[in-house]
Amino acid sequence: MDPLKAPRARFTPWQVTGFILACSLLLLALPFGVNAAGQLVTLVDSKTSNQARVTNGQLVTSSIPAGATRWWNRVTVDAQNTSAVIFDAPAGKNHLHISSITITNNLLQNYVEAIVQFEPSCSPPDPGKVTIFDHVIAAQQTQHFDFPEPLPIDRTDSNWCLRVAALTDLEVVMVGYYY
Repeated sequence: MDPLKAPRARFTPWQVTGFILACSLLLLALPFGVNAAGQLVTLVDSKTSNQARVTNGQLVTSSIPAGATRWWNRVTVDAQNTSAVIFDAPAGKNHLHISSITITNNLLQNYVEAIVQFEPSCSPPDPGKVTIFDHVIAAQQTQHFDFPEPLPIDRTDSNWCLRVAALTDLEVVMVGYYY
């Protein structure tokens, strides 16, 4: 052994074990790590505005935009009431996206024309109404229309509605969401 070189100190197994235990206790005693932000966080797809949720342990995205409310309604139009409001926009809600429309003709013998109209003021007679859906259905038939992409009605105000018009017995069901 060279007298000018000092022998290297070696750690004993007890010293290594003590060091590991001391570091572990220090990690447990210090209040650091990942903490929640104090509120729930919503993950939103930046391209589609769809929300992410955990369902059965899986992360999935919703088919509706963040903040949207699912909606459906059923109206019946008959000979006495030839039109009925199927959607009246809630205050502050400017957008309605229709996912499906189902029409049932309850008559025994006649064809019926079902008309869905957008009305800017929702008080008939409305000169600014626009037909967004028009379909003739046979007697005692039900027809369902799914839209692969929801049919959008996007406005700058919330003073509007959708009205179903027909001359006789008809039932219309609409499904969608608004925001």
